Amino acid sequence: MGGASGRPPEIVNRRHRRRIGGDLRPDAPPISLLGPTYYAGVIVPIIDTGVANEPSLLVVGASARAAAVSARLAGYRPYCADLFADLDTRRVAGRALRCPPNDYPEGLVPLVASLPSAPLLVTGGLEARPDLLERLHARRPLAGGPPSAVAAAADPLALPGIADGIDGVAVPDTRAAPPAALSGPYLVKPRRGTGGKGVRPWAPGETPPGDRVLQRRIAGRAIGVVGLATERGAAVWGVTEQSLAPGGFGYRGSVGPIDPGPRAGEGLAALVRRVAARFGLRGPFGLDAILDDAGTAWIVEINPRYPASLEVLERAAGRPALPPADPAAAHAAGPAPGRCPVWGKRVVFADVARVAGPAPSGKTAWRFADVPEPGTRIPAGRPVCTVFARATTAEAVRSALAARERRALAALFPRAGP
Repeated sequence: MGGASGRPPEIVNRRHRRRIGGDLRPDAPPISLLGPTYYAGVIVPIIDTGVANEPSLLVVGASARAAAVSARLAGYRPYCADLFADLDTRRVAGRALRCPPNDYPEGLVPLVASLPSAPLLVTGGLEARPDLLERLHARRPLAGGPPSAVAAAADPLALPGIADGIDGVAVPDTRAAPPAALSGPYLVKPRRGTGGKGVRPWAPGETPPGDRVLQRRIAGRAIGVVGLATERGAAVWGVTEQSLAPGGFGYRGSVGPIDPGPRAGEGLAALVRRVAARFGLRGPFGLDAILDDAGTAWIVEINPRYPASLEVLERAAGRPALPPADPAAAHAAGPAPGRCPVWGKRVVFADVARVAGPAPSGKTAWRFADVPEPGTRIPAGRPVCTVFARATTAEAVRSALAARERRALAALFPRAGP
């Protein structure tokens, strides 16, 4: 966010009269977003920044909060439409609109039409609906590339051949229908799926419906790779270890940055450049992969939008990954494993029906995000909030996340009454 002078532009919150901009000092004490502040010791302006002609950015998807904060720190004024319009989303957005679950995602279209005219940044959930992306794009230009590029990159049948000739990366067998002699562990995946929904083990002999694909199941560690594509090219911004929701394949959280090893690291760098060039992507995007014991990263999915793991890397780096609003500013580099704190996030799901209590406050409130209004009833199986942790090792982060998940359910989200 630095200008030609090398100093970050001053953005003043008129209410609090404190400057933000530049690096976020990841070694500084984290600060809560539930007040007028954010992590890493830097104030995030709450709606009124005092900057004339501040560019707007629309953030739309299942959950907008993480990308909205990134946009805020990159110098944009975000306007959001998602399923939650949580407290912390509303604190950083010019407007945050909630799409009722029964209307999602179709209900996003009229909500976007009511927001200012600005580029639209897509978050998780919409890459599976190319028809909806076309309708949104007709109203507001997509920031990550045209709908056809997003749809093509998200199609699992685009994976075969994408890693050919690149050492350290591979693609598991992915096909539309099984041949007569198919054997071994496979998964059935929706061709237009998102977030791990609808993924299940394949039963030998089964012929999946036409809107499903088969993908060989790879043993190893789930990782998330974040690429950042600009007009200068594309590069890996960081890698995280991923965790899945219990009993399924849905996203649960991330810990990072991690080092995937030299062989996979070089291969992923080459693959990120190829993916961005082949599909014409711009901005941040994700690759889901399995890192096997031999050090090969098996690419199982391309996520052509702001990926859920990115905010972990942004917190570790102490700076946003989104291209800065200031055209004179340089694009930020990603975090270097071993040279920055390890951060983690975990989505907390309701084990039984619960109700949101008072929002966290004080010095430890930074550990919680995606916090709903007090009194909100949350059905079993739905997300209640996100917890964060920071430490010097991934093991310590995972332990802290587990403890904070228990605290969230015990103290912040009591069981709902009859």
